[in-house]
Parts: sequence; structure tokens; C-alpha cells
Amino acid sequence: MAMTSWEVTLVSAAKAGDSMAFEELYERYHKKVFALARTTLRNDADAEDILQQAFISAWRHLDRLSDPAAFNTWIQRITLNLCYSLMRKKNRRNRRIPEVPLQPRTEAGPDPSRSMNSVTRTLQISA
Repeated sequence: MAMTSWEVTLVSAAKAGDSMAFEELYERYHKKVFALARTTLRNDADAEDILQQAFISAWRHLDRLSDPAAFNTWIQRITLNLCYSLMRKKNRRNRRIPEVPLQPRTEAGPDPSRSMNSVTRTLQISA
């Protein structure tokens, strides 16, 4: 999507520190950013967090945007990078606590109720 001259003007004004211009950019782009994050993460709550983080990052680093006409691409790239970072973080967290599948008890395996009965009998004998 090509930016209009008005949007380029908004980006230039925001780069100069105009917070109202940045709010207008937010209004124009927040739905696209949310949709991208939601599609990538498949989770509304995470997508909302990424939406906030993306625009905070864009505001803080707007001086790094060399071409105001590239704002759309730039904010989408920020969004994807944040999504990928969150996915990596969640993947690392999931690797720390491996799931151990429950295995069905086999005939050869110990019967927990018998084990408990023997513990109970042992306690009764020693008492």
C-alpha cells in the first residue's frame, strides 16, 4: 500500500516530535499491525501486547526511519520481529519443562495400591 502525501507528512511531523501526528499514524495503522500480530501469533492477548510494543518501539526509534514513505513496511517489520521474539521466548520456556507422557500401567509394573497397602502394614507392625 503506497502512502499518501498526508501520511508522509504525518511521519515527518512525528519524527520532529509531534505526538499528535504519531497518534494519527497509530489510528491509521493499528488495525493492520494487530491483524499481522494476531495472524502470526494466533492469540489475541499476545497480539495486543505486540501492538503496544510495536508502536512504543516505533515512537522511540522514529529517528532511525530514513524514508518516511517506508513507515508501513517499517512498522510491519518491527511487529514481525517482536512476534518472532515472543515465539522464541515461549519456545524456550516450553523446552525447560518437558512434558512427560503418562504411560499406562503394565501388568509387570508395580500396583500403587499394593505398595500403599504394604507401607500401611509396615507402619502397623512397627507401631
